[in-house]
Amino acid sequence: MLPQITNYEINLKVGQNIHQMTNSWSRLGYYSIKCKTLNELNQIINQVEEHVKFIVE
Repeated sequence: MLPQITNYEINLKVGQNIHQMTNSWSRLGYYSIKCKTLNELNQIINQVEEHVKFIVE
């Protein structure tokens, strides 16, 4: 885990059905980032998006 990510949770298991999100309470998970600049934030978001994938068939 990146040190800037202070907390995360993914509420999904392999093979689980994914329903359309209707509000923030129906999200699949979250992560919290602590950093000093917007540029650093964007870099971390890009790194997370490279490593966490939701494949829908």
